[in-house]
Amino acid sequence: MAIKTMREKLYGELCASLKNISGVKFYRGNVAPQKIGDIPIIAFFDGEVQEMEVALSPLRYHYRLLAELNCQVAHGDDEARIQNLDALLLKISPHLLDWQVGDIAFEDDYQDGVAVRTAILTITTNYWATSPIS
Repeated sequence: MAIKTMREKLYGELCASLKNISGVKFYRGNVAPQKIGDIPIIAFFDGEVQEMEVALSPLRYHYRLLAELNCQVAHGDDEARIQNLDALLLKISPHLLDWQVGDIAFEDDYQDGVAVRTAILTITTNYWATSPIS
């Protein structure tokens, strides 16, 4: 059995939590749907560990981990899409308690003639480790 790094553990816990949101399709990694239907979508993209900081007494390593969530809805008129995306973001928020939400960008687009509203959330979390290889 492979040993998971703290990064893999944190990503795995968040993804497992997001997968359990009812009425939502969840995707992880570079796999995202080509077509969006009536079911809201959450796509999770692993980020990078930002530059590590070191505390000397006691020796500990501080990491800041980045990730991105793309949340999409694609049915109804403009107002309905805005309300549906807001409802989706409210469903997600309890799952992000250990993460800080940074920038949120909103986009309106058309995919195969269907209007899509997207929220792109940049999220971060911080953790300490006793090894520089976490």
